[in-house]
Parts: sequence; C-alpha cells; structure tokens
Amino acid sequence: MDLIILALAGFATSLMTAIIGLGGDVVLMLVMPGLIPLAAIIPVHAFVQFISNAARVGFAFNHADLKLLVPLTLGSSVGALIGSPAVGWVSFTVLPAVAGVIILLLLWLPFDRFIPKGGSALFVLGVYQTGLGMVSGATGPLGAAVLNRINTEREWIVVNTGVYMTINHGLRTVAFALLGFAFNAWWLTITVMSVGVIAGAGLGTRLRQYVPQKNYIGIDTNWDALIKFATKHPEATLICTSGGKLPIESESIDILFSLHTLEHIYYLGEFFEEVQRILSDNGRQYFVIPAEGSYLFYLGRKFVTGPHLRKKYKLDVNYVMDREHINDAKRV
Repeated sequence: MDLIILALAGFATSLMTAIIGLGGDVVLMLVMPGLIPLAAIIPVHAFVQFISNAARVGFAFNHADLKLLVPLTLGSSVGALIGSPAVGWVSFTVLPAVAGVIILLLLWLPFDRFIPKGGSALFVLGVYQTGLGMVSGATGPLGAAVLNRINTEREWIVVNTGVYMTINHGLRTVAFALLGFAFNAWWLTITVMSVGVIAGAGLGTRLRQYVPQKNYIGIDTNWDALIKFATKHPEATLICTSGGKLPIESESIDILFSLHTLEHIYYLGEFFEEVQRILSDNGRQYFVIPAEGSYLFYLGRKFVTGPHLRKKYKLDVNYVMDREHINDAKRV
C-alpha cells in the first residue's frame, strides 16, 4: 500500500511541476515521511527527482537552453563538495528535520537577493542549490526566481527549471552514493516512484499547453516602487495610478489582491465600486489590513514604527496614523 501511495504522490507532484514549473519536489518531500524510514527520505527523494526532472526536460527538449549547462554544472559540483561534509556531520535520521526548517526558511526569507545578477548568477545558483540541497532535499523555488531574470516565458521556465534540477539532483545522488547510502536496497521503491514521476511529467507536458499563462497587473501610486517591482517581475503590466478610477476593462480581472492599501483610501466607496466593475462574474478580492487595536499592533507602533518616524522624520506616530490609517477593519 505504501508503494502505491508513493507512486501516486510521485505522479501527482511531477504532473504539477510539469505544468507550472515548480513546487512538486517540496510537496513530495512532505508526503514521504511515514512511508519510508527517515534515514532514506532525502537520498531516495534526490534519485526520484533526478528521474522526474530529466523526464520533464526530455519530453520538451527543444525548449532546453544548453547554455545553462556549464555554469550550473560547475556550480553544482562545488555545491556538492561543500554540502557533502554536512551530511557526514548530521545523521541521515535527523536530516528530514533539518530539511523542514530549511524549506520554511526558503519560503519565508528573500534568498534571491543574495544571488548576484549577470553571468555569475547561474554558477552561484548551482552552488547554493546543490550544497543546501544535500541537507534539505527540496530547494527548487529559488532557482525559478533566478531563471525569471533570463526569460519569463512559461515553456522556457518549466523546461529549464528541469535542466538545473536534473543537474542538482543527479550530482546529489552521486554524492549520497559515495557517502555510503545503499540505493540498491531501495531499488523497488525508486523504480515504482520513477514510473509515477515519468508518467506525471509526460501527462503534464501534454496538458501544459491548455493551461493559460496568467497575466498580472500591478497598481501603485509610487512610481519608484513599481520600477523596483518590474526588475523582479518583468512579465507584469504595471500602472501608476490611484484606486479611484482604474484604467482596466470591466469584468476582466479574476483575482484582486490589496495588501495594506484599504486603510489609506479616503474614498473607500468609490474604490469598491471600481473593484466591483473590473472583477469578472466569479472574481474575488483578497485584502490585508493592519490589526488596529490589537496588543501586538500597539507594541509594533510603540517600539518600531514610533521610534522610526520620530528619529527619521521627527514626526509623532499617532499624528501620522490618524491621517494615514483612516479606515479600520470595521469600516472596511
């Protein structure tokens, strides 16, 4: 029964990655505990992900960018050499716990800021991806952010994410074997999961053309903020305007996110009328506003925001907030 679950998990996660380009390795890592012993999770995961990514590249090889191979391979080789000793220091049994912490940090922290731009980015990505991957197993999301700097077309991103992850997982598999992990003892598990991930990669490649690539529109009144956003997301359409009258076609938006915006809008009713106009029939708006009145918000204003405004601008925080945060949660 465990083998069937692992095969289905491999199929589903490989299918997801073949369609959107990332995420499957993290999900599979989270599914494996309890189905195979802790000490085997990361090495087996590396081998299976090598097969999954190689299959994804193979099914759409015409989109593979072979110029990526040399810097990624050199960087990944250095990363494997750096990361291998860490595996020796940490027991295979506790590696999954270390991996869980690292995965959370990867999701929470902006690690892509530490990857340089230009020709050295791919080499540094290889070092990081493989070195950290020796103890965490799943490090794919950062690589997609780096590749987005080169090309934002989905087909290119999906296939070439597979290129660098094939190199990453392949070198890690070799490193684990040299460190003494007995892959032959897990041949049946690896074979069954490999069948699942190859099938998922093949089906995902066929379905990818039917899944539209979403278009994103960013709106802000701060032009500098939009320019900064454009450097990380060149595929997005950016508009510098207020929320009173949006230059967007009616019923053309499926999802609208408002992050720390609604508390600042004086003409809140006009804004919501615009939101209603541009959202499609099944469209939704999600928003985040400050937790005004909570104890944690009070502490943040007293010990962080307040001292910052007083030191930098010589302004009283309550004076500013009375004029900036004009809408609380109840009014929204």
